[in-house]
Amino acid sequence: MFDINNAEERKQKIFNLLKIKFEGLYENNLGFFEYSVNNKNILFEYKTYRYKTVTNILKVYLDISIVEEDIKKLCKIHFNCANIDNRDWVEMEVDVFFDTLNNLVKYSNKTVSKIIYETDIYISEKRAERNKK
Repeated sequence: MFDINNAEERKQKIFNLLKIKFEGLYENNLGFFEYSVNNKNILFEYKTYRYKTVTNILKVYLDISIVEEDIKKLCKIHFNCANIDNRDWVEMEVDVFFDTLNNLVKYSNKTVSKIIYETDIYISEKRAERNKK
């Protein structure tokens, strides 16, 4: 059986590692790690599972709540999205070959940049298409 204390220790360790990389990161009341960069709200969600081995997963979420409804609907079709605390978020998992905590943190910045870039480009394209009509 998976030791819950070990899971909490892992969560605390990844939080401490992420805080070094993302200044101003804090744990919100829902247990997500929250961060803002360039007026973009970012959430990190850490999960760990144990079947035969321990699996670590770090997801990054980008808040799209303030995007116009018509564009937001298209985002929900194009991207993996989630509704967290009555806000809409684009979701992307940190992609690593070895899912160690250090690797997840190492590549988290790349995922944050990717989710912001891809979402901004998509929203800009859809706004341009809408405005042509």
